[in-house]
Amino acid sequence: MSLESQPCLGEANAHSPDNGDQSVLQPGQSRKISWRLLLGGALGAGLLVSGLMLARRSSSQETESEFKDTVSLSESTPASRRGSFLVLGDWGWDEWAHAPNLLENRCQKLIAEKMLETMRELGDVQFIINVGDSFYPNGVKSKQDPQWWTKWRNIYDQELRNLPWYSVYGNHDYNGDASCACGSNPQACAQFNADFNNRNFFYMPNLNWNREHPELGLEVVALDMNAYEWTWNRYPNPDEMCSLEPCANTPCQEQCELNLKYRAKDGFGLLKRRIEDSSQKNLLVFSHYPSDYFWNETMTPMLSLLRDNSKHHIEYFGGHRHSTDDSSVASTWPNHNWLVGGGGGWSCDSPQQGFVVGEIDMDYNLTTYSVLVPTDDCCDKTTTTTDEPEEEEDVETERRLWGKRKCKLAPDFEHWS
Repeated sequence: MSLESQPCLGEANAHSPDNGDQSVLQPGQSRKISWRLLLGGALGAGLLVSGLMLARRSSSQETESEFKDTVSLSESTPASRRGSFLVLGDWGWDEWAHAPNLLENRCQKLIAEKMLETMRELGDVQFIINVGDSFYPNGVKSKQDPQWWTKWRNIYDQELRNLPWYSVYGNHDYNGDASCACGSNPQACAQFNADFNNRNFFYMPNLNWNREHPELGLEVVALDMNAYEWTWNRYPNPDEMCSLEPCANTPCQEQCELNLKYRAKDGFGLLKRRIEDSSQKNLLVFSHYPSDYFWNETMTPMLSLLRDNSKHHIEYFGGHRHSTDDSSVASTWPNHNWLVGGGGGWSCDSPQQGFVVGEIDMDYNLTTYSVLVPTDDCCDKTTTTTDEPEEEEDVETERRLWGKRKCKLAPDFEHWS
Protein backbone atom coordinates (compact mmCIF):
# COMPACT_ATOMS: atom_id res chain seq x y z
CA MET A 1 0.00 0.00 0.00
CA SER A 2 1.24 3.51 -0.72
CA LEU A 3 0.32 6.83 0.77
CA GLU A 4 0.52 10.41 -0.46
CA SER A 5 -0.43 13.13 2.01
CA GLN A 6 -0.95 16.82 1.35
CA PRO A 7 0.15 19.76 3.49
CA CYS A 8 -2.41 22.02 5.10
CA LEU A 9 -1.41 24.93 2.90
CA GLY A 10 -0.29 24.87 -0.70
CA GLU A 11 0.08 26.86 -3.88
CA ALA A 12 -2.54 27.16 -6.57
CA ASN A 13 -1.87 25.69 -9.98
CA ALA A 14 -1.24 28.14 -12.77
CA HIS A 15 -3.83 27.37 -15.43
CA SER A 16 -7.46 28.43 -15.45
CA PRO A 17 -10.32 26.04 -14.61
CA ASP A 18 -12.35 24.28 -17.22
CA ASN A 19 -15.86 25.62 -16.73
CA GLY A 20 -17.43 22.32 -17.80
CA ASP A 21 -21.14 21.67 -17.54
CA GLN A 22 -22.83 24.34 -15.45
CA SER A 23 -26.19 22.59 -15.42
CA VAL A 24 -25.71 19.96 -12.73
CA LEU A 25 -28.94 19.89 -10.73
CA GLN A 26 -31.88 17.80 -11.79
CA PRO A 27 -35.48 19.08 -11.48
CA GLY A 28 -36.69 18.72 -7.91
CA GLN A 29 -33.20 18.18 -6.51
CA SER A 30 -32.67 19.48 -2.98
CA ARG A 31 -29.71 21.23 -1.46
CA LYS A 32 -28.78 20.99 2.19
CA ILE A 33 -27.62 23.70 4.54
CA SER A 34 -26.04 22.41 7.71
CA TRP A 35 -28.87 23.39 10.10
CA ARG A 36 -27.33 26.78 10.90
CA LEU A 37 -30.55 27.98 12.44
CA LEU A 38 -30.31 25.37 15.19
CA LEU A 39 -27.17 26.95 16.61
CA GLY A 40 -28.85 30.36 16.37
CA GLY A 41 -31.86 29.16 18.31
CA ALA A 42 -34.26 28.50 15.43
CA LEU A 43 -35.00 24.80 14.98
CA GLY A 44 -36.91 22.92 12.34
CA ALA A 45 -37.29 19.42 11.01
CA GLY A 46 -37.48 17.71 7.64
CA LEU A 47 -40.58 16.74 5.71
CA LEU A 48 -40.76 13.00 6.00
CA VAL A 49 -42.66 9.99 4.70
CA SER A 50 -42.51 6.39 5.80
CA GLY A 51 -39.65 4.28 4.45
CA LEU A 52 -38.89 0.58 4.53
CA MET A 53 -35.56 -1.18 4.81
CA LEU A 54 -34.07 -1.36 1.33
CA ALA A 55 -30.83 -1.77 -0.52
CA ARG A 56 -29.95 -0.03 -3.78
CA ARG A 57 -27.09 -1.11 -5.96
CA SER A 58 -24.80 0.56 -8.47
CA SER A 59 -21.97 -1.02 -10.40
CA SER A 60 -18.90 0.23 -12.21
CA GLN A 61 -20.07 -1.93 -15.13
CA GLU A 62 -23.66 -0.65 -15.25
CA THR A 63 -25.27 2.30 -16.99
CA GLU A 64 -26.79 5.12 -14.97
CA SER A 65 -30.31 3.73 -15.32
CA GLU A 66 -29.18 0.38 -13.90
CA PHE A 67 -28.04 2.02 -10.65
CA LYS A 68 -31.61 1.66 -9.34
CA ASP A 69 -31.74 -2.13 -8.99
CA THR A 70 -32.84 -3.55 -5.65
CA VAL A 71 -30.82 -6.48 -4.36
CA SER A 72 -30.24 -8.72 -1.38
CA LEU A 73 -26.95 -8.94 0.48
CA SER A 74 -27.08 -12.71 0.03
CA GLU A 75 -26.58 -12.39 -3.73
CA SER A 76 -22.83 -11.99 -3.24
CA THR A 77 -20.71 -14.25 -1.05
CA PRO A 78 -17.12 -13.83 0.19
CA ALA A 79 -16.03 -16.58 -2.27
CA SER A 80 -17.06 -14.34 -5.18
CA ARG A 81 -15.47 -11.16 -3.84
CA ARG A 82 -12.07 -9.74 -3.11
CA GLY A 83 -13.49 -7.67 -0.28
CA SER A 84 -15.98 -5.05 0.82
CA PHE A 85 -16.26 -1.77 2.73
CA LEU A 86 -18.84 0.44 4.47
CA VAL A 87 -19.48 4.19 4.17
CA LEU A 88 -21.07 6.38 6.89
CA GLY A 89 -21.48 10.08 7.59
CA ASP A 90 -23.01 12.74 9.86
CA TRP A 91 -23.51 10.43 12.81
CA GLY A 92 -22.22 11.98 16.08
CA TRP A 93 -25.55 12.68 17.81
CA ASP A 94 -25.54 15.18 20.69
CA GLU A 95 -28.21 15.41 23.37
CA TRP A 96 -28.36 19.22 23.27
CA ALA A 97 -27.80 19.96 19.59
CA HIS A 98 -29.88 18.05 17.06
CA ALA A 99 -33.01 18.59 15.01
CA PRO A 100 -36.36 17.83 16.66
CA ASN A 101 -37.32 15.39 13.90
CA LEU A 102 -34.60 12.96 14.96
CA LEU A 103 -35.75 10.52 17.66
CA GLU A 104 -32.87 11.04 20.10
CA ASN A 105 -29.87 8.80 19.40
CA ARG A 106 -32.08 5.84 18.53
CA CYS A 107 -31.33 6.32 14.84
CA GLN A 108 -27.56 6.37 15.28
CA LYS A 109 -27.73 3.23 17.42
CA LEU A 110 -29.98 1.40 14.94
CA ILE A 111 -27.59 2.23 12.12
CA ALA A 112 -24.62 1.07 14.20
CA GLU A 113 -26.38 -2.22 14.91
CA LYS A 114 -27.23 -2.72 11.24
CA MET A 115 -23.61 -1.97 10.29
CA LEU A 116 -22.42 -4.71 12.65
CA GLU A 117 -24.98 -7.16 11.28
CA THR A 118 -24.00 -6.33 7.71
CA MET A 119 -20.28 -6.59 8.45
CA ARG A 120 -20.76 -10.07 9.94
CA GLU A 121 -22.95 -11.10 7.01
CA LEU A 122 -20.38 -9.96 4.45
CA GLY A 123 -17.46 -11.49 6.32
CA ASP A 124 -14.78 -9.54 4.41
CA VAL A 125 -15.18 -5.83 5.24
CA GLN A 126 -11.76 -4.16 4.99
CA PHE A 127 -12.42 -0.58 6.13
CA ILE A 128 -15.07 2.05 6.88
CA ILE A 129 -15.16 5.41 5.08
CA ASN A 130 -16.33 8.23 7.36
CA VAL A 131 -17.31 11.42 5.50
CA GLY A 132 -17.25 13.67 8.58
CA ASP A 133 -19.40 15.55 11.09
CA SER A 134 -18.45 12.82 13.50
CA PHE A 135 -19.08 14.79 16.70
CA TYR A 136 -21.98 17.24 16.85
CA PRO A 137 -22.11 20.15 17.31
CA ASN A 138 -18.47 21.24 17.76
CA GLY A 139 -16.17 18.29 17.12
CA VAL A 140 -13.60 17.05 19.63
CA LYS A 141 -10.85 19.17 21.13
CA SER A 142 -8.28 16.46 21.85
CA LYS A 143 -7.60 12.72 21.97
CA GLN A 144 -8.81 12.82 25.59
CA ASP A 145 -12.20 14.35 24.77
CA PRO A 146 -14.92 12.16 26.35
CA GLN A 147 -16.95 12.32 23.13
CA TRP A 148 -14.64 9.65 21.68
CA TRP A 149 -16.39 7.37 24.15
CA THR A 150 -19.94 8.73 24.28
CA LYS A 151 -20.44 9.24 20.53
CA TRP A 152 -18.19 6.60 18.97
CA ARG A 153 -16.79 3.82 21.17
CA ASN A 154 -19.99 3.35 23.18
CA ILE A 155 -22.15 3.29 20.02
CA TYR A 156 -20.18 1.24 17.46
CA ASP A 157 -19.20 -2.30 18.42
CA GLN A 158 -15.54 -3.19 18.93
CA GLU A 159 -15.72 -5.38 15.81
CA LEU A 160 -16.52 -2.30 13.73
CA ARG A 161 -13.84 -0.25 15.47
CA ASN A 162 -11.23 -2.94 14.84
CA LEU A 163 -11.40 -1.82 11.21
CA PRO A 164 -9.66 1.36 10.04
CA TRP A 165 -12.07 4.30 9.84
CA TYR A 166 -10.86 6.42 6.90
CA SER A 167 -11.89 9.96 7.80
CA VAL A 168 -12.06 13.63 6.87
CA TYR A 169 -13.25 16.71 8.73
CA GLY A 170 -16.76 18.11 8.32
CA ASN A 171 -17.77 21.65 9.18
CA HIS A 172 -18.96 20.65 12.65
CA ASP A 173 -15.66 18.87 13.33
CA TYR A 174 -13.86 22.17 12.76
CA ASN A 175 -16.23 24.24 14.93
CA GLY A 176 -14.57 23.50 18.27
CA ASP A 177 -11.13 22.47 17.04
CA ALA A 178 -9.41 25.86 16.87
CA SER A 179 -5.95 24.30 16.59
CA CYS A 180 -7.03 22.65 13.35
CA ALA A 181 -9.02 25.56 11.95
CA CYS A 182 -6.42 28.20 12.80
CA GLY A 183 -3.14 26.32 12.50
CA SER A 184 -0.96 25.23 9.59
CA ASN A 185 0.09 21.84 10.99
CA PRO A 186 -2.39 18.98 10.53
CA GLN A 187 -0.83 17.20 13.49
CA ALA A 188 -2.49 19.83 15.69
CA CYS A 189 -5.92 18.59 14.61
CA ALA A 190 -7.66 16.58 17.32
CA GLN A 191 -8.70 13.82 14.88
CA PHE A 192 -5.27 13.50 13.23
CA ASN A 193 -3.86 9.97 13.39
CA ALA A 194 -1.14 8.75 11.02
CA ASP A 195 -0.70 5.37 12.72
CA PHE A 196 -2.63 2.91 10.55
CA ASN A 197 -2.53 0.27 13.30
CA ASN A 198 -3.92 2.56 16.02
CA ARG A 199 -7.61 1.69 16.02
CA ASN A 200 -8.39 3.78 19.10
CA PHE A 201 -8.98 6.68 16.70
CA PHE A 202 -9.86 7.26 13.06
CA TYR A 203 -7.17 6.97 10.41
CA MET A 204 -6.55 10.50 9.10
CA PRO A 205 -2.84 11.01 8.32
CA ASN A 206 -3.46 14.45 6.82
CA LEU A 207 -6.32 16.71 5.81
CA ASN A 208 -6.01 15.51 2.19
CA TRP A 209 -4.58 12.02 1.76
CA ASN A 210 -4.73 8.81 -0.23
CA ARG A 211 -4.10 5.12 0.35
CA GLU A 212 -3.85 2.32 -2.21
CA HIS A 213 -5.39 -1.14 -1.81
CA PRO A 214 -3.92 -3.12 -4.72
CA GLU A 215 -5.36 -6.33 -3.29
CA LEU A 216 -8.81 -4.79 -3.94
CA GLY A 217 -7.90 -2.97 -7.14
CA LEU A 218 -8.77 0.41 -5.61
CA GLU A 219 -7.34 3.58 -4.14
CA VAL A 220 -8.95 5.72 -1.44
CA VAL A 221 -8.66 9.51 -1.91
CA ALA A 222 -9.79 11.68 1.02
CA LEU A 223 -10.39 15.41 0.49
CA ASP A 224 -10.95 18.42 2.76
CA MET A 225 -13.53 20.43 0.81
CA ASN A 226 -14.86 22.56 3.66
CA ALA A 227 -14.26 25.68 1.53
CA TYR A 228 -17.47 24.58 -0.25
CA GLU A 229 -19.64 24.96 2.85
CA TRP A 230 -21.27 28.13 1.52
CA THR A 231 -22.32 26.64 -1.83
CA TRP A 232 -25.71 25.52 -0.53
CA ASN A 233 -26.55 29.15 -1.42
CA ARG A 234 -27.01 29.76 -5.15
CA TYR A 235 -27.56 33.49 -4.50
CA PRO A 236 -24.61 34.54 -2.33
CA ASN A 237 -23.40 38.04 -1.76
CA PRO A 238 -19.63 38.37 -2.24
CA ASP A 239 -19.15 38.59 1.54
CA GLU A 240 -20.95 35.24 1.97
CA MET A 241 -18.70 33.22 -0.37
CA CYS A 242 -16.66 31.55 2.36
CA SER A 243 -16.99 28.93 5.06
CA LEU A 244 -18.79 31.05 7.65
CA GLU A 245 -19.59 27.81 9.42
CA PRO A 246 -17.16 26.88 10.84
CA CYS A 247 -14.86 29.90 10.44
CA ALA A 248 -17.17 32.49 12.05
CA ASN A 249 -17.29 30.18 15.09
CA THR A 250 -13.50 30.19 15.54
CA PRO A 251 -11.19 32.78 17.17
CA CYS A 252 -9.36 33.19 13.82
CA GLN A 253 -12.00 33.73 11.15
CA GLU A 254 -9.69 35.24 8.52
CA GLN A 255 -6.97 32.60 8.96
CA CYS A 256 -9.60 29.84 8.98
CA GLU A 257 -11.07 31.06 5.69
CA LEU A 258 -7.58 31.14 4.15
CA ASN A 259 -6.69 27.69 5.48
CA LEU A 260 -9.84 26.07 4.15
CA LYS A 261 -9.37 27.62 0.70
CA TYR A 262 -5.83 26.29 0.46
CA ARG A 263 -6.80 22.90 1.83
CA ALA A 264 -9.47 22.58 -0.84
CA LYS A 265 -6.97 23.65 -3.51
CA ASP A 266 -4.56 21.00 -2.26
CA GLY A 267 -7.33 18.41 -2.27
CA PHE A 268 -8.25 19.26 -5.84
CA GLY A 269 -4.60 18.94 -6.84
CA LEU A 270 -4.31 15.57 -5.11
CA LEU A 271 -7.38 14.26 -6.91
CA LYS A 272 -6.02 15.38 -10.30
CA ARG A 273 -2.70 13.63 -9.63
CA ARG A 274 -4.29 10.40 -8.46
CA ILE A 275 -6.59 10.29 -11.49
CA GLU A 276 -3.52 10.71 -13.67
CA ASP A 277 -1.07 8.46 -11.79
CA SER A 278 -3.00 5.76 -9.94
CA SER A 279 -2.62 2.22 -11.26
CA GLN A 280 -5.83 1.02 -9.59
CA LYS A 281 -9.05 0.24 -11.47
CA ASN A 282 -11.29 2.08 -8.99
CA LEU A 283 -10.88 5.36 -7.10
CA LEU A 284 -12.98 5.79 -3.95
CA VAL A 285 -13.09 9.56 -3.49
CA PHE A 286 -14.78 11.21 -0.53
CA SER A 287 -15.20 14.52 1.25
CA HIS A 288 -17.82 15.97 3.57
CA TYR A 289 -19.83 17.63 0.78
CA PRO A 290 -22.25 16.10 -1.76
CA SER A 291 -21.57 16.40 -5.47
CA ASP A 292 -24.31 19.01 -6.00
CA TYR A 293 -22.28 21.44 -3.87
CA PHE A 294 -19.71 21.49 -6.68
CA TRP A 295 -21.99 23.42 -9.08
CA ASN A 296 -19.60 26.40 -9.14
CA GLU A 297 -17.16 25.28 -11.83
CA THR A 298 -15.45 28.68 -11.66
CA MET A 299 -14.35 27.73 -8.16
CA THR A 300 -13.01 24.34 -9.21
CA PRO A 301 -14.09 21.94 -11.96
CA MET A 302 -14.66 19.17 -9.42
CA LEU A 303 -17.61 17.67 -11.26
CA SER A 304 -15.54 17.39 -14.42
CA LEU A 305 -12.96 15.35 -12.53
CA LEU A 306 -15.55 13.16 -10.84
CA ARG A 307 -17.09 12.39 -14.25
CA ASP A 308 -13.77 11.38 -15.81
CA ASN A 309 -13.73 7.62 -16.46
CA SER A 310 -10.88 7.63 -18.98
CA LYS A 311 -8.54 5.75 -16.62
CA HIS A 312 -10.62 4.62 -13.63
CA HIS A 313 -14.10 4.13 -12.32
CA ILE A 314 -14.60 6.89 -9.73
CA GLU A 315 -17.09 6.34 -6.93
CA TYR A 316 -17.62 9.53 -4.90
CA PHE A 317 -19.13 9.79 -1.40
CA GLY A 318 -20.23 12.98 0.38
CA GLY A 319 -22.35 13.90 3.38
CA HIS A 320 -23.53 17.18 4.99
CA ARG A 321 -27.13 16.79 3.84
CA HIS A 322 -28.77 14.25 6.08
CA SER A 323 -29.96 11.50 3.79
CA THR A 324 -28.48 8.33 2.29
CA ASP A 325 -29.29 8.18 -1.41
CA ASP A 326 -27.92 8.51 -4.94
CA SER A 327 -30.88 10.46 -6.33
CA SER A 328 -30.58 13.93 -4.71
CA VAL A 329 -26.99 14.45 -5.91
CA ALA A 330 -25.54 15.92 -9.11
CA SER A 331 -24.85 13.18 -11.63
CA THR A 332 -21.25 12.11 -12.16
CA TRP A 333 -22.16 9.64 -14.90
CA PRO A 334 -20.48 7.61 -16.42
CA ASN A 335 -19.08 7.31 -12.89
CA HIS A 336 -21.32 7.26 -9.83
CA ASN A 337 -21.73 9.00 -6.46
CA TRP A 338 -23.63 8.81 -3.19
CA LEU A 339 -24.93 11.13 -0.50
CA VAL A 340 -24.11 9.37 2.79
CA GLY A 341 -25.16 11.97 5.37
CA GLY A 342 -28.01 9.96 6.90
CA GLY A 343 -26.01 8.58 9.81
CA GLY A 344 -28.51 9.55 12.50
CA GLY A 345 -26.56 12.39 14.05
CA TRP A 346 -28.26 15.66 13.18
CA SER A 347 -31.62 15.41 11.39
CA CYS A 348 -33.84 13.45 9.03
CA ASP A 349 -33.71 15.39 5.78
CA SER A 350 -35.32 12.41 4.05
CA PRO A 351 -36.75 9.05 5.15
CA GLN A 352 -33.54 7.41 3.94
CA GLN A 353 -31.25 6.97 6.93
CA GLY A 354 -28.42 4.44 6.88
CA PHE A 355 -25.10 3.68 5.24
CA VAL A 356 -23.59 2.42 1.99
CA VAL A 357 -21.85 -0.88 1.23
CA GLY A 358 -19.24 -1.41 -1.47
CA GLU A 359 -18.29 -4.84 -2.82
CA ILE A 360 -15.34 -5.68 -5.11
CA ASP A 361 -15.69 -8.83 -7.20
CA MET A 362 -12.90 -11.10 -8.44
CA ASP A 363 -12.48 -8.97 -11.58
CA TYR A 364 -12.10 -5.82 -9.43
CA ASN A 365 -15.51 -4.49 -10.46
CA LEU A 366 -17.12 -2.29 -7.80
CA THR A 367 -20.77 -2.50 -6.73
CA THR A 368 -22.33 -0.12 -4.18
CA TYR A 369 -25.75 -0.06 -2.50
CA SER A 370 -27.45 1.51 0.49
CA VAL A 371 -28.67 -0.25 3.63
CA LEU A 372 -31.39 1.73 5.39
CA VAL A 373 -33.12 1.44 8.75
CA PRO A 374 -36.91 1.83 9.16
CA THR A 375 -37.93 5.48 8.97
CA ASP A 376 -40.43 5.23 11.83
CA ASP A 377 -37.66 4.13 14.18
CA CYS A 378 -35.52 7.15 13.28
CA CYS A 379 -37.63 10.13 12.40
CA ASP A 380 -40.52 12.08 13.94
CA LYS A 381 -42.85 12.73 11.02
CA THR A 382 -45.05 15.15 13.02
CA THR A 383 -42.36 17.84 12.98
CA THR A 384 -41.87 19.68 9.72
CA THR A 385 -39.67 22.39 8.26
CA THR A 386 -38.72 23.80 4.91
CA ASP A 387 -35.70 21.99 3.48
CA GLU A 388 -33.33 24.10 1.43
CA PRO A 389 -33.68 27.76 0.51
CA GLU A 390 -34.45 26.92 -3.13
CA GLU A 391 -35.46 30.47 -4.03
CA GLU A 392 -33.75 33.79 -3.54
CA GLU A 393 -36.43 35.04 -1.13
CA ASP A 394 -35.81 32.00 1.08
CA VAL A 395 -32.14 32.92 1.32
CA GLU A 396 -33.12 36.43 2.43
CA THR A 397 -35.38 34.93 5.10
CA GLU A 398 -32.51 32.86 6.44
CA ARG A 399 -30.23 35.89 6.49
CA ARG A 400 -32.74 37.74 8.68
CA LEU A 401 -33.16 34.79 11.04
CA TRP A 402 -29.49 33.91 11.29
CA GLY A 403 -28.06 37.40 11.34
CA LYS A 404 -25.65 38.97 8.93
CA ARG A 405 -22.22 37.36 9.14
CA LYS A 406 -19.56 38.40 6.68
CA CYS A 407 -16.46 36.82 5.22
CA LYS A 408 -13.18 38.42 6.19
CA LEU A 409 -11.51 37.63 2.87
CA ALA A 410 -12.69 38.56 -0.60
CA PRO A 411 -13.59 35.58 -2.81
CA ASP A 412 -10.69 34.54 -5.03
CA PHE A 413 -11.08 31.30 -6.95
CA GLU A 414 -9.55 32.04 -10.33
CA HIS A 415 -6.50 29.81 -9.81
CA TRP A 416 -8.04 26.83 -8.04
CA SER A 417 -7.46 24.37 -10.84
